[in-house]
Amino acid sequence: MDELGDLGGFPIELVLEALNNLAIRDLLRCRRVCKTLKTLIDESIAMQYRVRLALCGYVDGPQSLDGSFSTTASRLEALEAHINRWRHLDWVESRITLPQRPEHNSRRPEHLLAGGMFFDCDSDVLTCIELPSVVRGSPGRIWSHTDFDFRVHSFVADPGQDLLVLVEMLDWDPSLPKKPCEMLVHLRTVSGNTPHPRALTPILSRDGSILPHLLGRLAIMGRLWHLFIEMRVPPKPTPLS
Repeated sequence: MDELGDLGGFPIELVLEALNNLAIRDLLRCRRVCKTLKTLIDESIAMQYRVRLALCGYVDGPQSLDGSFSTTASRLEALEAHINRWRHLDWVESRITLPQRPEHNSRRPEHLLAGGMFFDCDSDVLTCIELPSVVRGSPGRIWSHTDFDFRVHSFVADPGQDLLVLVEMLDWDPSLPKKPCEMLVHLRTVSGNTPHPRALTPILSRDGSILPHLLGRLAIMGRLWHLFIEMRVPPKPTPLS
């Protein structure tokens, strides 16, 4: 079965499409069937990328903000470089200095590390830092969003989807953390702080009021944009016996 005709005479494009839709375990089994299948799999960049991701325990991510690694070949090359640097512990040290925070703002800032970016946020300023990377060929950059028309209570971001989620508490007073407030969720872009183009509505509202101090962790669940909002439940008092 060393000839493609021995596989049923199917066009090579159809064979490649069928192979590329197999699970990784089945794909590796097909690679051991004959020389023809082994050659097709080994010479396919798309299948080699899938195999390398699986062997490393990684999953493919969305396209980066700057549009780099838009092709499978470029992603495979970056993945190989990433693996080699881990294998040989070949690190490159970089330092980034955060912009000075305004003195009038006494609120403790929130930090987030996600998708190769570091975020520093208080209620007035969101600083976005793209971390430098030799593998990505990026020297790193810093930009800030200050044009908020509301006070940011909390936030979460997914740079891969250029998604920035900002939580607003209407009539929120930091000095009164137990005052009930209505909550609005703003869906914006990390790159420009504009309404996200894929959002059906740029602002989501929640029925009823909540206590701001009970708002817990925010998380973006995959590409389906499931927003997970954790609410802290205050412990019930234990009666004295």
